[in-house]
Amino acid sequence: MNSKLFVSIILMVIVVIIIGFPVLSKALNEPGAGGGGIGGGIGGTSGGGSGAISLPNPLGKTTTIGQVVRNIVKFLIRLVFYIAPIMVVYAGFTYATAGGNEERIKLAQRVLVWALIGLALALIAQAVPNLLYEFFTGQPPSQPII
Repeated sequence: MNSKLFVSIILMVIVVIIIGFPVLSKALNEPGAGGGGIGGGIGGTSGGGSGAISLPNPLGKTTTIGQVVRNIVKFLIRLVFYIAPIMVVYAGFTYATAGGNEERIKLAQRVLVWALIGLALALIAQAVPNLLYEFFTGQPPSQPII
């Protein structure tokens, strides 16, 4: 067997185990999971199926479209806060290993500038809704909007 194929298969099995076991364990430990096996029905009913089916909200506690949009914006802002420092480190590494190559130095400068611009925009996007709320209502929000 080819060693690359063997390593790929092993990595796929590890990924399936890492992802699959927590999901399976959460599904089996949730109330109303039915416990599987014989007699375990949908929604925790056993046997004939006369019980009601209860489906949990897949979005968690969000009930309005505004909350969904707010959660998406929060996720994107957090994503920027994780990616920007990585890009700054990448720019520094590119600059340090450029060895006098003008193209690599300019690439490092562009990456650094755009990473910092993205970080600044994320900070502004996080602060503006709270500032607008305070400006229009005259009082700070009881909890951060974003």
